[in-house]
Order: sequence, then structure tokens, then C-alpha cells
Amino acid sequence: MYILRKFYIEQSCNRYPDPGSPPRCLLVFSADILLQFLLGFTFGNIVGMYLAQNYDIPNLSKKLEDIKKDVDTKKKPPSS
Repeated sequence: MYILRKFYIEQSCNRYPDPGSPPRCLLVFSADILLQFLLGFTFGNIVGMYLAQNYDIPNLSKKLEDIKKDVDTKKKPPSS
């Protein structure tokens, strides 16, 4: 797959575009990066939704508040 993509980019870079327009190889490269980002983002969202619906995932904000309370109680000197 990588070799085929590299060949396609090299072939598109060898063509001479109209003056004033960006080289076609940059457009192919940016489209490839955009497609890879969108696929990863979509897949991550689907996995996240599946996990949230099917497993008991703890609420991180409540966990952080509990940790802050524990740290505050340990920092306070005992009142006597």
C-alpha cells in the first residue's frame, strides 16, 4: 500500500500544473493526511461509543474530585 501511494504521488508530482496553481503532489499528500485523520477520528469515536454503552466506565470528573478531597485532607494538619 505504501509503495503504491508513493508511486502515485511521484507520478502526480512529475506532471507540470498550470502556473499559479499548487503542485498536484501537495494536493494528493494533503488529501491522504486528511483521509487518514478522518478515518482514525471516526474509528476512535465508534470504539468510544461502543465502550460507553457496553461497559461501566467511571466518571473521571468525580474520581478527580475524590482524589482532590483525599489530598486536601492529608495536607491539613490535625486540629487538636
